[in-house]
Amino acid sequence: MNKLRIKHRLAKDKLMLWGICLLAALTAVPLLAILGEVLLRGYDQLSWAYGSSSTTLTYKS
Repeated sequence: MNKLRIKHRLAKDKLMLWGICLLAALTAVPLLAILGEVLLRGYDQLSWAYGSSSTTLTYKS
């Protein structure tokens, strides 16, 4: 009886793991699609000057 319970628990554990992996993949697909769309449509708007330029301090104490 104990061996049967262990097999049942391991099978349930494996099923839940695959279910969680499937749901995670289904969640990642739209997120990656949105990110890809943003990058494809907006890559020409990106500029290294935005991230590497120094800002002027407007607050002086």
